[in-house]
Amino acid sequence: MKTMRLFPVYLHRFDNPNPQPERVIKLIEEMNPKQKSGNWDEMKVKTTEGLLHMMPEFDFLTNWFRKCLKEYRHHYMLDCEDLDIAVMWGNKSAVGDYAAHHEHTHNLSYISAVYYITEGSPTVFFDPRYAAGGEQVEVCWKRGRDIEHDVKPVPGSLILFPSWLPHKSRPHTGPDPRYTISFNVLPTGMVNNGMYGFPMAHITLNNYESKAGTG
Repeated sequence: MKTMRLFPVYLHRFDNPNPQPERVIKLIEEMNPKQKSGNWDEMKVKTTEGLLHMMPEFDFLTNWFRKCLKEYRHHYMLDCEDLDIAVMWGNKSAVGDYAAHHEHTHNLSYISAVYYITEGSPTVFFDPRYAAGGEQVEVCWKRGRDIEHDVKPVPGSLILFPSWLPHKSRPHTGPDPRYTISFNVLPTGMVNNGMYGFPMAHITLNNYESKAGTG
C-alpha cells in the first residue's frame, strides 16, 4: 500500500525583531480589557475593543504586521492588490482565572492571526478533516489519529492561519498573565482579475470604527 498525504494546512510564523512587550502590555491595559460575557472558564478571557489597528499608539506593531502580510501575499502570489487588517484586538488571561478561548473559527475573514506577547497556555489547532465525519458514517481509526496540535506561545512571534481552521486556547495556569493580540485579514482592492480582464470583486475596508459615535 502506498499512502499519499494531500492538502496539508499551512501555518506561517514570523518573529518580531523588536517586540517591546512591556510597551504593548501597557497599551492593552490602558484600554481596560473586559470579559465580554459568560462566567465559565472558556469565556473568562478579557478583550479590548477591535480597533487597535486604527490607533497610532500601535503603529510600531501594526506596521510590522502589515509587512508580514505583504510577505504572505507575495509567497502565495495572491490575486489581490493588498491584504489588510479588518479588526484587531488584545487579549488578557489573568492569573487564577484559568481563562481559555473555546473552539471556534473566524467567519467573514480570509486570514486570522495570533501574536504572542507573553508566554502562557498554548493555542490548539484542530485537524479540519475531523469535522468531515460529523454527519456521515464514521469508523474510528487509530493510526495517525492526532486531531489536535498545540502551538506553544513564543513571545514576539506571529502565527498566520486560514480563518476557517478550528482553534482554541487551553486554560491559562501560569504565574503571570497571558497577553496576545489577534486580528482578522481581508483582501483589498481588485481581487481575482480572472480571465475576463476585470476583477470579480473590489474590496475596500470602510473603517467603520472611526465613524462610531460621530452621529
